[in-house]
Amino acid sequence: MQQRRTVFFKNLDALRFFAFLGVFIQHTLPLPEEPIQTASALDIIRSSLSFNYLGVPFFFTLSSFLITYRILEEYKKENRMHLRKFYVKRGLRIWPIYFLLLLICFVFLPTISGITATEIPTLPSIWPFLLFWSNFYMINHGVGF
Repeated sequence: MQQRRTVFFKNLDALRFFAFLGVFIQHTLPLPEEPIQTASALDIIRSSLSFNYLGVPFFFTLSSFLITYRILEEYKKENRMHLRKFYVKRGLRIWPIYFLLLLICFVFLPTISGITATEIPTLPSIWPFLLFWSNFYMINHGVGF
């Protein structure tokens, strides 16, 4: 049986860290929506730490490079791409953590909130998130949850 060797770009580790850090900061710290002239010093620091909203595009660009590289390597070795296998692997990598997040947000937190009598933000219906059209929901209804 031929052993497959996965290519690992060790030199991209620091870039992957900064891409993650930008995404993490952008999604966890509320950044100012007003013009920078009226923002506080703390808002300016937060905005700078998130790479001025470049964290997400940078993360997606880096991920796209790595995924495309693997696809091209597979095509070069086998003269074809196993599309079904590719999507199954991507789904098994992404969906478990996605559904865990939905479980935490829509089941665990409301349950804990009810037990401890603490208030959590009002959540929308879970259906847009289960049916993968949450971006369209947020476009139509805003992201105030």
